[in-house]
Amino acid sequence: MSYYDFTTFLMENLDLFIYIFFLSLFFIGCLFWKHYLSIWDPFTISVLASTAGFSVVQLLYIQEEIEWYYYVHYLLTQTAFWIGFLWFNKRIQIKVILHRSKIKYRYFRIYVLLVCSYLLLNLIGYITAGIPIFAEYRLGAIGIGGGFGIVTRALSIIQIFVIYFTYYYLFSKNEFIRRVALFSLMLILLVSFLSGAKSAFLNLLTILFLFYILNRDLYYRQFLFFKRYSLLFFVGCFLAALVVIIVQTQGSMQNAFSLMLFRIVSYGDTYYMAYPNANIESLTSEGCFSFIFGDLLRTIRVIPSNGYLGMGYELYDIANGTVGALAGPNPRHNVIGYVSLGYWGSILFSFCGGLFLKLMRYRIFNCYYLSEYKKIFCILFYKIAVGFETDAPRCFTDVTNFLLFVPLILCLDSLLNLNKKIRLSSVLLR
Repeated sequence: MSYYDFTTFLMENLDLFIYIFFLSLFFIGCLFWKHYLSIWDPFTISVLASTAGFSVVQLLYIQEEIEWYYYVHYLLTQTAFWIGFLWFNKRIQIKVILHRSKIKYRYFRIYVLLVCSYLLLNLIGYITAGIPIFAEYRLGAIGIGGGFGIVTRALSIIQIFVIYFTYYYLFSKNEFIRRVALFSLMLILLVSFLSGAKSAFLNLLTILFLFYILNRDLYYRQFLFFKRYSLLFFVGCFLAALVVIIVQTQGSMQNAFSLMLFRIVSYGDTYYMAYPNANIESLTSEGCFSFIFGDLLRTIRVIPSNGYLGMGYELYDIANGTVGALAGPNPRHNVIGYVSLGYWGSILFSFCGGLFLKLMRYRIFNCYYLSEYKKIFCILFYKIAVGFETDAPRCFTDVTNFLLFVPLILCLDSLLNLNKKIRLSSVLLR
């Protein structure tokens, strides 16, 4: 089913979809209510996205647009994911840390270097591929494969470091450091807007929530302020997404609002493109080994890419009858698991994804007295685990990016601090 076919189909069955959505929301909400912490917890947003996808599959099946075989497979994999998450039954207890720590300025040098790199790499992207918000296909403007792909990969890691340290130094008592952090915040907001991603500002606020959780000993008052005005922040985030849509489509507020609602429904785009007409059977299978290790091996050129951009792009071309369109849905674990690991292998894959998410969630909300780097790693891997539900291949990509660029950042930090120690020693010896 193509994008336009589904739009027509949805409009014809809108009342039924709304009924299914709220019924699904009630069911899934009851299932995970005990695990709710905040609207800004990435897991909460993932559950809402999962509900939208779940509702799309139910609508397609009720209207006899997908076969029983694929419907049962979806239910089995989704249930396996939920069981994997609920299997690890340790409770999350966010305790107040009585020992108050201080801001550490040893990270400021690497922070400045990363901010400069963040600015430079984004400028290279805009000059080379254009500004994403003004591009016909946003994904085509952010770099796919080739030499520019490595820039995109580097930015995905550098961005998390820059955002974290910006929040970290934003309330510093040192005026110069505070100004650098404020400049960095303005830069992050500008890049987020120009990215054209409707979820960019949402991402900033979810990282802020995780930052406050990990630094509740240092920024407890700010955390309470953020928690108190969560609804206001949410409205602001929603309006920012509407502005991005208006700029992209050059449309009205009413059209932007409609597109925003359809964007929520589009969390099920993989399903309506893959299941009807058995399009899922036409997708290229990488095999188990390439599916798990292929992204890393292709990135370091151990195995050739052969021009394959990814399952999402291939699925979009199959469903919409296009060739080489730089657009596509994020492959959900149910679909990509079926294609790469088979019917039963995909069920185990989904279970492992749910278990990994619960382990990472327990880790990030129950950790104390970590270094700033370990806190960043917690955020990175928690976001990777949460992303499994909505974009499983992205998890492998993010792990590859972590392995490639985090050691480099740590080495640069060691060199910067070693140079500082050498200079200090030379002064003392005089």
